[in-house]
Amino acid sequence: MTRQFSLIFICILILCFLPSLTFANTKTVIDGDGRQLKIPINVQRVVVLTNVCIEAINYLGSINKIAGRIKLRDSSPLLEELIPAFRNIPVVSESESDVNIEKLLSVKPDVVIALGGEVGFRLKSSLVERIEAFGVPVVLIKVRSLEDNYETIRLMGKIFNNEKKAEDMVNHMKGIVNMVKQKTKKIPDEKRLRVLTVSGNDITTVIAGDWGKEDIRVLAGGKNVAGDIRQFVATVSLEQIIAWNPDVITISHLGRMKPKDIIENPRLQNINAVKNRRVYQNSYYIGGLYTPKVVLLLCWYAAKIYPELGIDWVKTADNFYRKIYGIPYPGLKN
Repeated sequence: MTRQFSLIFICILILCFLPSLTFANTKTVIDGDGRQLKIPINVQRVVVLTNVCIEAINYLGSINKIAGRIKLRDSSPLLEELIPAFRNIPVVSESESDVNIEKLLSVKPDVVIALGGEVGFRLKSSLVERIEAFGVPVVLIKVRSLEDNYETIRLMGKIFNNEKKAEDMVNHMKGIVNMVKQKTKKIPDEKRLRVLTVSGNDITTVIAGDWGKEDIRVLAGGKNVAGDIRQFVATVSLEQIIAWNPDVITISHLGRMKPKDIIENPRLQNINAVKNRRVYQNSYYIGGLYTPKVVLLLCWYAAKIYPELGIDWVKTADNFYRKIYGIPYPGLKN
């Protein structure tokens, strides 16, 4: 009877301490949607359903912990060029917003990282709930501002136990932003140039003012002519573009359209940007509004809008590439 009582007592003790033993192997993180999540202390297998944080994870030395990823868009294969190990990671999803749960779980992730926030291409809430029902926490990240970008990098540092290096990356990015701000802050408001950014597949598809106060064209000292449109991408009429009369037009690196296509457009000959031949396409190697490279795009904008400021964006890009990717800047000086 005494032995039976002892066994029962031991079992009760185990049951009492089991939750604390479980939590001893986890830590709490707060994701971009403000959700508190318990994740393993030492994450080993992660499915990443967005490519915007891959560069940060690679910089933290944890690319080998990505067990599954989304398909890379054909128009933007840069990650495979910068991070060779990325090519060998299994593709478990075709998009950021939808995923086959069975395929995702087949790679046995400890954690899933996905897009959250207010963007339309975030992972569906119903899928977040279904994944977490299998005991796999889903960490959601936001991508609506520079500050969101910094917080995403810091969050990666917490997940992969390398917060110091994550902060180092953030500080390097902030250094570039502050340099641009110092250069452009003395430009009087009445002398700030009007800037239009087009997608590059059709001139009437424009990059609008979704980022608000942290619009990188505004941070670069310009005025975004489409800034009052609270969308990321918007379709406007050619007449609207003519009425805006931008001083500078820039084309996304993903666009098929080239500067000469706009400069030679007979309907646009009275626009300041065309008359002064101030139409530029940013380099493929600095594209990525939601990635750490956004600070290079900011630097490029400032250099193109105000060449008189003497901003050497290529040197800045080279320093960034050597630090973040361990290689010289491979892009053309455009």
